[in-house]
Amino acid sequence: MSWTWSEVRPVDGYRVRMMGPFSEMDQKALVLLYQPLIGALAVNVYLTLYYRLERDTYMCQGSTHRELMVTLGEQMHLILEARKKLEAIGLLTTLMQHQNDGEDRMFVYDLKTPLSAKEFLEDPLLGVFLQNRIGRNRFKEVRRRFSTSKLTGEWEDKTVAFNDVFQAIKDSELQQDPVDEHVDTATSRQTEQPVIAGEPLDPVTLKTFLPPFFLQEKLLTNEVLVVVQQLAFIYKIDEKTMSRFLVEAMVGDDTIDTERLRLKVKDWYRTTHGQTPPKLGMRTSKASQDSSKQPVSEDDKMVQYYERISPLDLLTSLSDGASVSPADLRLAESLVHDYQFSPGVANTLIDYVMRTNDKKLDAALVQKIAGHWSRKRIKTVEEAMRLAKQEYKNRKDAKHKQTNAQKAAPRKARNQGSNRQDKLPKWLTEEPKETSEDTKKKKTKEDRQAFESLLEQYQRGGGE
Repeated sequence: MSWTWSEVRPVDGYRVRMMGPFSEMDQKALVLLYQPLIGALAVNVYLTLYYRLERDTYMCQGSTHRELMVTLGEQMHLILEARKKLEAIGLLTTLMQHQNDGEDRMFVYDLKTPLSAKEFLEDPLLGVFLQNRIGRNRFKEVRRRFSTSKLTGEWEDKTVAFNDVFQAIKDSELQQDPVDEHVDTATSRQTEQPVIAGEPLDPVTLKTFLPPFFLQEKLLTNEVLVVVQQLAFIYKIDEKTMSRFLVEAMVGDDTIDTERLRLKVKDWYRTTHGQTPPKLGMRTSKASQDSSKQPVSEDDKMVQYYERISPLDLLTSLSDGASVSPADLRLAESLVHDYQFSPGVANTLIDYVMRTNDKKLDAALVQKIAGHWSRKRIKTVEEAMRLAKQEYKNRKDAKHKQTNAQKAAPRKARNQGSNRQDKLPKWLTEEPKETSEDTKKKKTKEDRQAFESLLEQYQRGGGE
């Protein structure tokens, strides 16, 4: 079996390196600021790696990942997922080297010091997602915890300067030993901000939308482009829209006010999408792991589709490209964050409800089904699809029985029976019944035809 760069075997060795100190304030930032975004396991992995370092030692002795599994009490694939979160948010850099003619592998986990509270809370990417994850009131409490009151009144700075205390030295004493190129010297801090792989917004296309008076070489500095990519990632802005915001954020002819740019984007988002701020969602790992596998059946193709598309994009496709309402967005987000469904399972539920309910995402129905699936411990798209099919069958059977009963009963009884059915739909409460082999074969054929039709619609862009 071959192993990719990101996969780790229990027999693989690893060492931990950290070139800066880790203070009590850093630990508070890790728990209060980072943990809501990356989860407790990722924080536990970080601290476990850190505690491998002995006092005043910036690289530990080698060990194996099997030992790490025992220490954490977690399986290797869960540790790997936690490691990826640490890497993505800027707390860890992972290096790998083949040894002994490629038979063995050694990993070096280079821990980074967490951003300071000020850097984290003012970061346009992390600050926005943290506020939305923990709520505005809790966000204010966290910010106050890392703040102190400003001094009021008039204060005179009485601090002495360096040369008031220390004597100047001669030029001959300024000679310093050369730095050893094979040694890394520990620094006071070693922090990294999260890196967005790829570019959500194409700079070349962006420049084509900018007006002639916009001095691109002067205005589009590296700092501005970083902010542009972050805003494009958070708010899903295209190049044409971003070009308008850049023009509005100009100060004179030679400067882009990045703070004004952020405010312009936020105001546009509130106007377009209401008061619901964007949220940070983890990409589903199964889609990336199985991306190299070709789906065998139509059901497999649907599984891959549900796992790879985001709930927002699915809602957009089911709405024929129309804007998704904030209420539908909040409902989709609650499936992932409140019910702890994977994006693929959430997509299956959304698609099932909308296609069996005249494209309406009824909140009460969604929450009822979500509660049922949660109690049934639905974890995979395959399980969700099977349960959705069974629920749809129960619903059709209940409707068929109700129709037959109405035809056989007097009109008054039919009306009374219909009212009782509205209060307690049978398809939600009846247990699945055994069917004959012919019925099972017929139902399987109908399900396959339905999914083939659904797949063709998705391939055409999600239209009906």
